Amino acid sequence: MADYGFHLLGTIVAEKEQCLSSDALAKKSNLPRATVRKLLGLLKAAKLIEAKSGKYGGYVLHHDYLSKNMMDVIEAIDGPITLTQCCDDGHNCHLIQACQHQNIFSEINQQIHSTLSAISVAALVPKPKTQGFLLKDIKVRAKHD
Repeated sequence: MADYGFHLLGTIVAEKEQCLSSDALAKKSNLPRATVRKLLGLLKAAKLIEAKSGKYGGYVLHHDYLSKNMMDVIEAIDGPITLTQCCDDGHNCHLIQACQHQNIFSEINQQIHSTLSAISVAALVPKPKTQGFLLKDIKVRAKHD
């Protein structure tokens, strides 16, 4: 569900300071209302967004959202990320003594955590679309038989 969470958070980021209701966010993001409401609760609890009450209330980015990273978003929505159960600190696998793979899985898990923690939610800020390139700009080598 984190993928929908990133999509919804990206929708809120794109609106900057504008308060949007859960219904408006569901419409803008093309996500089901129930999904949006659940995600809004999780993102709010993680202090990524905040709710404003009143006639013009809705959801906006938390004032401190830029201090958050992609790992924060995923864990807020899906809980802790672990590649395998043995990477979970509280798990005691009955195969731990004979396992030849725990070290590599732990290393991979650490790399995933490091990478996601290094990417700020600022990466969700929309970038201007580039024009790309035109077909005439591509040099195609002719195939000689």
